[in-house]
This record gives sequence, structure tokens and C-alpha cells, in this order.
Amino acid sequence: MELGQKLLIAIYIVAPLAAVAQAVLRRPRGRRLAAAALASTAITSLLLGAGLNTAYAYFSGGRVRPLQIFLSSYLLMAVIVIMRAFSATMETGLRTLFNVHRGQRRTLAVTVRANMVLLIRVAMLVMLGLPFVMASVMTFRTKVALPDDPQKQLGYPFQRVDFVTADDMPISGWWIPSDKPTRDTVIVCHGLGANKSNQLTLAAHFLPAGFNVLIFDFRAHGESGGQVTSYGDLERNEVLAAVHWLRTTRPKESQRIFGVGASMGAAALLAAAGEDSDDARAINAIAVYGTYDSLYDLAANIITSRLYPPMDWLMMRVALPLASLHAGTHLSKFAPVRSLDRIAPRPIMFIHGTDDTIIPFPRGEALYNAASQPKYRLWIQKGDHNEIINDQGTGKIVSEFFKTAISVL
Repeated sequence: MELGQKLLIAIYIVAPLAAVAQAVLRRPRGRRLAAAALASTAITSLLLGAGLNTAYAYFSGGRVRPLQIFLSSYLLMAVIVIMRAFSATMETGLRTLFNVHRGQRRTLAVTVRANMVLLIRVAMLVMLGLPFVMASVMTFRTKVALPDDPQKQLGYPFQRVDFVTADDMPISGWWIPSDKPTRDTVIVCHGLGANKSNQLTLAAHFLPAGFNVLIFDFRAHGESGGQVTSYGDLERNEVLAAVHWLRTTRPKESQRIFGVGASMGAAALLAAAGEDSDDARAINAIAVYGTYDSLYDLAANIITSRLYPPMDWLMMRVALPLASLHAGTHLSKFAPVRSLDRIAPRPIMFIHGTDDTIIPFPRGEALYNAASQPKYRLWIQKGDHNEIINDQGTGKIVSEFFKTAISVL
């Protein structure tokens, strides 16, 4: 899978360059048309890339980064070029197969064959092209400059920290010591599309309660490396790297380590805690907000409830495997529920809103039901996905949960 991902990245890099080379090497008559089409593609990609980054910066509270506009635009241009090449190749092959050529006299038989070429070409674009585009959109993440820090937002001094995961991903984080002497630290794991700045709300209640906090950006988010997400699967490496950093650089302040995660971050946290390593076993208790038991089951819930046949089938059978190729891991096999037995008997608290439209409540309920004791649940009636994360009352309950967990360790 990793080799396939590298090959795919190479194709994305080469595709626009190959399109430029093709336009330059064409005959003078075709060169002008090719250059115009290429310029149109580049401008469209730039406008879409700038719009995407501006919208994301607006909704996430960050600032646009020029490099991210360039990367987003380049990716969009590559996707358009690849789709055009795919369409042109199919047309050439189908015309040869059905013996349909330009300038051919239009008899009834030729017209029928030409319509067959068109229908098959459109069908193939829908069946393969659309899922390919969806897979790239599902896995690529643009990043924004962070607007503030723990000092500005919470009034706590902090230290910027950097560490590297087992798969060589550079990660950026903040170490925020409590103003009270303590040997307990909470690792905060943000959700998909968030970052360590806009989810400091998850950390706000732990600091005054007497916990240190380590919060970091997952890969493809904030100030960390990478541009591709795996929805929690590879992100478990970031959680383990964070634990390792605490155990090696802040051992006195982190004699007991707790993990709190939201959405994707919660899934990564569960997967990390279930690993067979000293760092994984050092996580003493866990609280997870609005997460899922199985990525495949979550995708099936969302896709089948929002798409009609055959689009639902295409997304599950074509787009999801293509997304796995982009992510470099088998997304359909990622299931945090499988980690629960290896986490026990460490206590886990499950928090979910009954009106969650992003990760449906039954997914969180199934996760809780599969867990062994000691386990706790907090089902928030009428709560939606983001509402429960920002709820201060819930945060205080989680703080008390960790204090209780401390007493039985």
C-alpha cells in the first residue's frame, strides 16, 4: 500500500509537468489550443485552491498560507489533467474498438457505434473518474497558519515541542504545564480538520484542575508535516510519539498519562492505546468524544444514507479503496473497536451526542457496548458533534473521571 501511495504521489507531481511538455512539443497549430486549455486549467485550479484555503481558514479561525494555496492548486490541476488524459485515452481506445473515426461518413451503423463510444466513455468516467476525484478530496488536507496559542487563548505559558513519529512524520505540539505541582499529564488529540489551536477548548478545564497538557497537530493538520490524512489509522503513530516524548523529556511531570480525543483523534487514541508497546501501555485512562467503532461501518452509514444507487456502491467499492491508496493504509480495515480488549482493564469514558450528524450516535454506542469494564458513558441528549466537544460541563466531568482513575491505579 505504501508503494502504491508513492507511485500515486509521483503521478500527481508529473501530470501537470507532462501536460506542459506536451503543449510545448505540439505542432504550431495545436500548440496554441493546447496552451490555451492548459492556461485555463491552471487559472481554474488556482481560483479553486485559493477559494478552498480561504474558506477553510475562515471556518477554522486560522490564516491562509500561500504555500498551501500552491499545493492545493497544483493537486487540483493534476486531478484535472489526469481526468482529461483518462478521458482522451478511453475515447481513442473506444473509437478504435468500435471502428469510429473522425471524417467518417455518418451512416446509421456509424452513428450507433459513435453513441456507444460516448455512453461507455461517460459510464467509465462516472464509475472510475468520479470515485478517483472523491478519494483525493477525502484524503488531502490543506493547512492554515494558527491564529493564537495557549498564552493568548488560555493565559498559560507554554513551550513549543517537536518530535518525529515511527514512520518519520514531523509533529508540532505545545507543552502546557499546570500552575499547580502535579505528576499527571493529559494528551489532547484533536479531530479531523481541526488543530492544536482551535481545540485548546479540550485542554482548558484540565490545566486549572491540576493536569499538565500536551496538545499537538496530527499529520496533515496545523504545523505538522504531511498533507494526507488516514482518519486515525496512521495517526496512532503521533499519539505514541507524544507519549514517548513525555516519558523521555518530562518523566517527573508525566508519571501518569491520560488521553482525551475528539472524533478522528479519539479513534487514533484508542488504536494507539491498544498497541503492544511500553508507550501504549503508559496511557492510564482514556476519554473519547464522538468517535466510531469501524471506519468501514461509519462510511457505510454516511454513504448509504446520503447517496442513491449506484453512487453508494461506487463510493464503497471504488472510492474507499482509492482513498486507501492515497492514504497509504487499508482504511476499510481500520476499526478502533478491535483495540478495546487490549486496552482493558484501563478505564475508558465514551461521550457522544445523540444528534451527531457527522459520526452517527449508533457508532459510538456500538463502541461502548463492545468495551470491557471499567467503562463509563455520557450520552448527551440533542448534542451534535462539535457541541459536545466545546461543552465546559462535559469537560469538568472528564477531569473528575481522570481524578477517579488516578485513585484506582
